[in-house]
Amino acid sequence: MAPELFDSRGKITEKVDVWALGCLVVEVISSRLPHEECTSIQQVMTKTLVEKQLPFNDWSEHKESNPECPYHK
Repeated sequence: MAPELFDSRGKITEKVDVWALGCLVVEVISSRLPHEECTSIQQVMTKTLVEKQLPFNDWSEHKESNPECPYHK
């Protein structure tokens, strides 16, 4: 989900669709889920809104452990 969907003050625009498409593309290419370490929507909200972290905050570790991933080429 796009971060502005969690925030009631945020204006919902077509940008949420772009965010969703981007997440889908990354999922397909990397075989990983955004916020895969979270087990509840509350954890995702905290990570996104309070901690201001991106969906894949360990991307460099993924690159090192999966050098053949086409996303890194």
